[in-house]
Amino acid sequence: MCKEWGNSPTDDTYCYFLYYWIGGNVMNMKKTRPDFRTIMNIIYNELKTIRGSMCKCSTVHYDIYEDDFKYSKELFDYSYNYDNMGKMSNGSSRLCEGKYRDYLKKITEAYRVIQEVCEEGDDPECKKIERKYKPYFNGKVLNFE
Repeated sequence: MCKEWGNSPTDDTYCYFLYYWIGGNVMNMKKTRPDFRTIMNIIYNELKTIRGSMCKCSTVHYDIYEDDFKYSKELFDYSYNYDNMGKMSNGSSRLCEGKYRDYLKKITEAYRVIQEVCEEGDDPECKKIERKYKPYFNGKVLNFE
């Protein structure tokens, strides 16, 4: 994240918010644009050149395919909202219905896809994404049957 030196957070949360905000905007551009990976690389290479600020989010993997980014963003949003969603759902079976249930199915599918992609390849960044979100699924995909 672009912050003044010395004001840096102890974690990389700001980096990920910036990353997913930029990537979400790139995805929403007209389909006549160059490929997603190319645009993300250009943006992040430019951010690295800014002097006097900390724009070097080395923990963020911006050289990523658009579909993988989409699933990764869904998992990031879910993980960020996980605690609040858990508090909301305590003692309420109604939240397991309708839109909330559909949302959980969508997130579970995103995690399943990331797992499959990681199993098929040897991309260390993919494995990092899978490990990061594994605790939210207890290492397994939720069953809604």
